[in-house]
Amino acid sequence: RAAAHFEVARCVLQRYGWQSAPSKEQLPQLCVEALGVEVDLEAWELRLTLGKRRRYASRARAVAGLVRCARSEYEGLLGQLQFAAPCFPVGRQRLHSCWRLARASFRLQGGDVRISQSVRRDLIWWADLLEFEEGGGVPLASASVGEGSAAIYADASGSHGFMAWAVRDGELIFVQGEWSAEERA
Repeated sequence: RAAAHFEVARCVLQRYGWQSAPSKEQLPQLCVEALGVEVDLEAWELRLTLGKRRRYASRARAVAGLVRCARSEYEGLLGQLQFAAPCFPVGRQRLHSCWRLARASFRLQGGDVRISQSVRRDLIWWADLLEFEEGGGVPLASASVGEGSAAIYADASGSHGFMAWAVRDGELIFVQGEWSAEERA
């Protein structure tokens, strides 16, 4: 039944001109992975995948071991940790000193940032958290999915824009839009 809903939704979307790469399509399932985040409808949890946690932990630990870091490298790491934070809400408070350093008006020669003790401590805390085998996870928002929900789909690739959809009780529910020039820059 879920596969039939999936096919109906795909046909409707194609009729309105929405194209999707077949490699990005997933049959309806109770645990969906998108952009390195698992949405588990059985456990009602949102969590970072093991691979993404390991990559982020390795990068956090590497930067924590530096005395100074290129600003672009440092800000890239902060972007990753900010992405991870919704899956580890207690970690948000461990990003304050890191972001303060990123916004500081002083710079070392070449635009590098000096990794302070407080930033080092917080990056090591993040690395330890991300390396923990259990992997965290936060409860999904409270809502009834029920039997009528057949698929969750999201695509935010390329210059086409973004779209997310689901089928509930035979009705296609979706949101879509195009990226602005500012968002693409």
